[in-house]
Amino acid sequence: MASAGLLSGPARGVDITETVDATALFKNLASVEYSAVEVTAAFCKRAAIARGASEFLGSAAASLTSSLRQIESLVKHVGAKYAFVRLLRDSRHLQANTLGHWFTWLGINFLLGAAAFIVAEAVPVLNYLLALASAVCFAPFSLVFPPLLWMYDQKGCGVRSAGQKVKRGLHAVIVAVGILMIVGGIYSVAISIRNAFADGDISRVFDCRDNSGFSS
Repeated sequence: MASAGLLSGPARGVDITETVDATALFKNLASVEYSAVEVTAAFCKRAAIARGASEFLGSAAASLTSSLRQIESLVKHVGAKYAFVRLLRDSRHLQANTLGHWFTWLGINFLLGAAAFIVAEAVPVLNYLLALASAVCFAPFSLVFPPLLWMYDQKGCGVRSAGQKVKRGLHAVIVAVGILMIVGGIYSVAISIRNAFADGDISRVFDCRDNSGFSS
């Protein structure tokens, strides 16, 4: 507050409100170093600033939470819709208003929600969960599946030239690197979680405490 100039000025608000020792403050009042009006005004001003900052941070946190919930709903909906279409493909239940249609849709959403809850609560610290998700999802979808699909598409192209063989070999190396990242990533996250439990950094799974890593 002092650097921002919020309590600076003739009223000496910073000196008054940052006085740690109440006895010293009373002595200054008794010696007429500070007037009662100055002290009251300084603390009221500081309280108003603190309240404004608290309201702003609360509003920002609520907005961020709302955005994260919208993203969560979108991701869950996309995953559920993909599984729903795959399961009911070539079936009249895909678009018809039938019991099979609704049981399948609601069941998929329930299972995805339950799986997300179990994974989120079984890994009590969010950074470990993100690392686990990266190892399980990023590596295969970015480094394993694309080269495999490319090699599958090239399978029926007839005689392979030297350049094609080199490309195929490079794609195989990328697949191997992706598999290494999957195995190594999962193993390293598992070791990190075990060490965190052993060191007391995290207490237990399915704990009600905040697991975002931003609060103490």
